[in-house]
Amino acid sequence: TEDLQQLTMPELIDSLKKKKNLANLVAERKQQTIFFHAPFKPTTTSQGIAAEKQMTTIQKQSAKIDTSSLSEIKGKIGSAGKATGRVQKILHSKDIASFQEDRILVAIYTAPEFVPAMKKAAAVVTDTGGITCHAAIVSRELHIPCIVGTHNATEVLHDGDLVEVDANTGMITVLKK
Repeated sequence: TEDLQQLTMPELIDSLKKKKNLANLVAERKQQTIFFHAPFKPTTTSQGIAAEKQMTTIQKQSAKIDTSSLSEIKGKIGSAGKATGRVQKILHSKDIASFQEDRILVAIYTAPEFVPAMKKAAAVVTDTGGITCHAAIVSRELHIPCIVGTHNATEVLHDGDLVEVDANTGMITVLKK
């Protein structure tokens, strides 16, 4: 099982069809490998020095930026409107049931299991997504303001923060921490 985790699905299928021995590739990948998965694209891999260079680049790009002083966040308009309320983050599906009425739902993304919370929300804000993502579509159906693609709302906003979501301009403003 551990060896199979070092292979992409096309590599595994190809090795079974052509009876290829991938022991050397598996051993090399166990040393240092990066698997990059992107929606609608094939998985790519890098090993050795190339993987080290990519890891260094990723670590530099993901270095924490101090977001404590940010008072505004910009995103894409998913559903127009304006709302003011207290933030309540949903970072795990277990948080959905405790979502309170008229809160600003802040999440990395939404999925169908989020709908009960979305129905209670004054507005929805997500880190990811575009105008055709789940959060935007459902918010438009529910006629509630929604801003998507902020990249950092779950880092900047905290439970209980008082915010204004202006989904006419794509701006979230922190009124009180």
